[in-house]
Amino acid sequence: MSLRHRSARGSVLVFSLLILSILLVTSLTIFSFAILDQKASLSTGSSTRSFQVADSGVEEVLFQIYKKGYLYATLEDLGDAVAGGSAGPTRCNVTSSGIPQIQFPSAGGEVIVSFYEDTTTTPYAGGCTGTNWRQKVVRIVSEGATGTTARAISAPVDCSAFIDAEVAEGAGGSIAEAQGLALDGLNAYVAGAGPSAARGLYVFDVSNRSNLSQIGFLPTQSGPAEISGFNDDVLGVNVSGDYAYLATYFGGMVIADIAIPSSPSYAGKVDLPGETWAVEIEGDYAYTATREGLFAIDIRDKTNPTISGNMSFSSSPSGTVSNDLALYDPDGNGSSDYAYVALRTGGVGTVNITDPTNPTEENRITSGFASNLWAYDVAVYDDSSGTDYLYVVRHPTDTSVATQGGILVYSLADPSAPSYVRTISTSPSQLKAPRTVSVAGRLYVGGGPSETISSYNLIPTASDPVFTRRFTQPGADFWDVTHGGFPIQSIFAVGGSGGLYSFDQCDI
Repeated sequence: MSLRHRSARGSVLVFSLLILSILLVTSLTIFSFAILDQKASLSTGSSTRSFQVADSGVEEVLFQIYKKGYLYATLEDLGDAVAGGSAGPTRCNVTSSGIPQIQFPSAGGEVIVSFYEDTTTTPYAGGCTGTNWRQKVVRIVSEGATGTTARAISAPVDCSAFIDAEVAEGAGGSIAEAQGLALDGLNAYVAGAGPSAARGLYVFDVSNRSNLSQIGFLPTQSGPAEISGFNDDVLGVNVSGDYAYLATYFGGMVIADIAIPSSPSYAGKVDLPGETWAVEIEGDYAYTATREGLFAIDIRDKTNPTISGNMSFSSSPSGTVSNDLALYDPDGNGSSDYAYVALRTGGVGTVNITDPTNPTEENRITSGFASNLWAYDVAVYDDSSGTDYLYVVRHPTDTSVATQGGILVYSLADPSAPSYVRTISTSPSQLKAPRTVSVAGRLYVGGGPSETISSYNLIPTASDPVFTRRFTQPGADFWDVTHGGFPIQSIFAVGGSGGLYSFDQCDI
């Protein structure tokens, strides 16, 4: 063969190898892109599925939280409910950083839901067994996982669309004027006023929040509980053990035996001068707010309570009346050292009650109160991990100051001299005339004439409550509001002529 032919054949071979190399490189490149695209597709699909799992977890947990008639006592109970009540490992655990979480299968993946007291920085402090989670938890974070991919969704615990109000009325179809309220276990004790026959203590069974029922009544305008013979409206009530303590208008204080709630009976009474508006209990003593001042009453003998000590507040300015009071234990030792007394036009008095035989006023808050701006009610927020606060209702009494109603906040860093922090306007809640304030995880304010209960969040700081939502009930001019605690976990309020109302904690 000639050299020319061999050279041509070699050139063809080289060219063929070059073409094959190019084709191989191209094929490998296309294959690599296909693999990457498939991986990306699989990753996107896995991420989407994880998101769907997380979203499903949010829906399942919120459904159980909002579910009517189901008030799970703890997050552990909630976790069992979400998991369908099936037997298995504990559904709730607390992480090393203190975050309570419930874990359960959902939508083909695994869900972990975390519970927080604010936007996602403060875990719910009660862990899996705390019974106040419905009061505290305001946000959940759901993390969904499929394979090695996880996605998280954050959602507020907002129950504004789940209103469920029930009203129960007293003897004869209504409580003419429901003025005060106390809760104990599965019973509510309501202070009744109005026409003579309506004056007394009403007892309700509240074990079924949607069907409150009156089970007992003790009259104060007739029988052994009557004191004045003129007007024994019950304006305030408190419960301790087997006894209820009643503040009766022109009477004084009546003690009722409630060992059998359906059959409350008279135990004892003490006549007090002037008008008696409120009563609080501390160990062996009852403290009453009256027109004539603060009275400490020895209640060791329930059949014969006796006055141990008292003090009168200055009658200046005109209209200074002891309208309500709150006790405070600054040391957390189970014994209150101070009573804060709402004095209407006179502001707020700070009374040292370490010696019940000699209560002594140590300080008076007058700034911000006037003849038409009353200090009407008081409540204390006891924060075991920080500063405690005093909340005072400023109640406008005429239209010229209608926009000045609100909650005045005071620091109790020095409990003998509360210091002003700020005023929380109630106008965002359309509550122009607040009357009552209560602290139970959140701050609750009730009043009229807009028939409203307003809820304020105390997290992250109790010094600056943040309005969350309101509930309006036509015809209910609210005079008292409180939280039921476990096992009821509901808010209860008395609404003037409306009677007793209950709201799921999640409603407000």
